[in-house]
Parts: sequence; structure tokens; C-alpha cells
Amino acid sequence: MAQEKTILESIREYLTTCPVFSGSVIHKDYLPDGEGYSVNTAKGEPVYKKYADGKVLKQYWFTVTMKALDTEDASRTVDGIGNCQYLEEWLEKQSQDGSLPVMEGVTPVRIDTVKSGYLDSREAGYVKYLMECRMVYLDNR
Repeated sequence: MAQEKTILESIREYLTTCPVFSGSVIHKDYLPDGEGYSVNTAKGEPVYKKYADGKVLKQYWFTVTMKALDTEDASRTVDGIGNCQYLEEWLEKQSQDGSLPVMEGVTPVRIDTVKSGYLDSREAGYVKYLMECRMVYLDNR
């Protein structure tokens, strides 16, 4: 019997449909040496809302990391922040349109950007941009 995908795997697969990542590999809980993208689990309160009928709306916290060459070229920095902004707007539009990840036993309600993309660090010739997000969902399992 095939094992069902984790929420993080489903989110990673979903993000590959965003034009920012066109033709790129998005790693899961791992950022390679050099340029690359990663989606990572993050800490956060798992319960979003409890209802009187016993149903619970949950939230899954994750980050999206974008790593690029650090250059003197200011346009590269603008590109990094621009990619974060584009992804944030894309996630908002997808949530508004109801175009969310398809998962077994889980019904996504929306994906929110909790913290807009920002320059997280500079090291070894690379810059790292980070976005903090959450997916609010109903667990039907």
C-alpha cells in the first residue's frame, strides 16, 4: 500500500506550480550548497480554531527559503525580494480562488503569508531570503 504524502510534501509539490519556481527544484527541509529553493517545517501552534461540534481547524506552519548569489548588483537583491513578493501575491490569489493543494484526508482552507519575504542572511557569497507561511486546514482523518 502506498504511503500518503505528508502535508509538507504536498505543499512542496503545490509550490512547483508557481511561476517563480518554473523549472526549478524545490527541496524539502534542506537547502543545497549554491543557489536553490526549499520549503521547511516551522514551529507554530497547531490548532487554529475549535468549534462547539468538536471539529478543529488546524494550521500547518512552514517557511519558503530562496538562496541566490550575493553580488554587488542591486538588481539581484531586488529580484530576490521581488520573487518573495510575487510568491506572496500568488499564494493570496490561489487562496481567494480556492486553488489549493489536494491532499488525502485534509481539506485546505487557505494559505497565508505570516511574515513577508525578507533578507535572512548573507554568508559564503550567498544571500538567503525567507518567507513564513501557514496553511489552515480541516483534518478529515
